[in-house]
Amino acid sequence: MKNNNLLKNIMPEVDFTIRGKNYEERKSSLAEIARNYQNAFYNCNLFYSEIAILDEYFERNGKKYGLLKEFRENGIV
Repeated sequence: MKNNNLLKNIMPEVDFTIRGKNYEERKSSLAEIARNYQNAFYNCNLFYSEIAILDEYFERNGKKYGLLKEFRENGIV
């Protein structure tokens, strides 16, 4: 998802933009986004459709940056 506006509308307290100049910085950025998401999740009332969109974001990017196993172990996807 190139446009993070949908994610921002679902959960405005979390910035879903992956930042970094190289792979390791972007991987670290995604891990930080996941932690912020996990902390904010319990304070939100989300529809299942919104959770599915967020799940797809973390599934796709977790696979891309080698964090999918960690995300699954921590209940993010």
